[in-house]
Amino acid sequence: MFKFMKLWSLFVLLAFSATSAISQENDPVSVVKTSIDKVMLSIDVNRDSFDQNPDVLTNEMIVILDPVVAFDSIASGVMGRYRKDASDEQIEKFAKTFKKTMVKLYAKALISFESKSIEVLEPSAEDISPKKAKIVSHVTAENGTVYKVIYSMRKSKEGVWQARNMIVDGINLGLTYVNQFDSAMNRYGGDIDLVINSWQSDLDQSDVGGR
Repeated sequence: MFKFMKLWSLFVLLAFSATSAISQENDPVSVVKTSIDKVMLSIDVNRDSFDQNPDVLTNEMIVILDPVVAFDSIASGVMGRYRKDASDEQIEKFAKTFKKTMVKLYAKALISFESKSIEVLEPSAEDISPKKAKIVSHVTAENGTVYKVIYSMRKSKEGVWQARNMIVDGINLGLTYVNQFDSAMNRYGGDIDLVINSWQSDLDQSDVGGR
């Protein structure tokens, strides 16, 4: 599970935006690049005080991520085939639970992960279109390990580039959470409310991504 959280921390290290969702150059590469300094500054400022007051960094991460990560769409995809049987209230509740849980994991993981360098590559012509883009980055850890991170991005109706999924060294994190939700539905006999209410505690205990 610790490895999984470190993978998600890479997501935050390149989290696309801070206080302004639309950069002066509103293209996916510029959004990624201009975000790195802002996100890393937040980490550096809160690193020493995180153990005593983790909510500060967590709340900053929510501000950073909320405009440019399509949490509602991601959460809907995580529910998968079970979404059609869920009420609007259940869908909304899971989206809120998913976002809060993920941001808490991000904040905790960011404290433990230190990057040596981050390189955002220029996309090839086939990897970018007016509404969709695949952005590749190389993240080098302090121990020399290089992670290849692939971001699936889409432009929102408001014209903002938002993250929809990420693949880290072949691990599809969106699919990982789909499987997590499916397993929980089987474990709890199809009780969506129980799955939602147990989501955070189950995720904390899970070894998903630890392989």
